[in-house]
Amino acid sequence: MSGEFKVTDKHWAMFAELLRTGNDPVSFFCSVLADEKASDERRREAAQELLPYYHPRLAKMGPLLRRFTR
Repeated sequence: MSGEFKVTDKHWAMFAELLRTGNDPVSFFCSVLADEKASDERRREAAQELLPYYHPRLAKMGPLLRRFTR
């Protein structure tokens, strides 16, 4: 096993579907943070859940994300 992750057409399709529907964890937790009616504790929990998605290792995803934001 090389440790190299290869992105296939199936991955692209799945990622596009997540972006289209907004059913990914980042979209969900961001919506909780944006909900002014949510309690401070709920919003704090959402922020904690988002931390792994903003880890520096995700910087490798930049080219992938830019492809879908055009």
